[in-house]
Amino acid sequence: DQSYLIGLLQRDSEGRDLTVPKQQKGPDIFLALMLLLKQHVGVQGFHVLLGGPRRHWLRSALDHHGIPYTFVGEMIEGDDYPDNILDKATMCQLYNLLDLYVIPTRWEGAPRQVFDVLECGRKIISTPVGIAPEVLPPECIYDTLASGVSTIIKDMETGFLDESVSAGRRV
Repeated sequence: DQSYLIGLLQRDSEGRDLTVPKQQKGPDIFLALMLLLKQHVGVQGFHVLLGGPRRHWLRSALDHHGIPYTFVGEMIEGDDYPDNILDKATMCQLYNLLDLYVIPTRWEGAPRQVFDVLECGRKIISTPVGIAPEVLPPECIYDTLASGVSTIIKDMETGFLDESVSAGRRV
């Protein structure tokens, strides 16, 4: 449909306990962003795209809060690693469907999604983690929930992040 499609294609649950969010990856930050976005625009305005293994915690949280999402993979009760690992071609297809990719990570070296999403020519916002602030323009970095949601809403309304893609790709 015409919903703004927001992606998160990294695992969010701890492998040893799929009911616990993986703190490093910040799925709780992503959920908080989506809850705040829901307050501002309602659930008709956006849709979340998830894929890959160990998405149990976030799927459950989105269900609980009535946030619409699509999960690309097989719904497996237990650990779905490696069954739900997506190949590079599928990942590229999913990235290319997105209006925006969100990185909510607390700590990380790269994160690799910065390169993958920009290579696909898609918009991305990130916490100031790893190399993200060195590659992405300042308008693509958020350090609070309010600034992240403000950026998402502004892009939903105006598409202003379109200009950031070529800048990020140049870097």
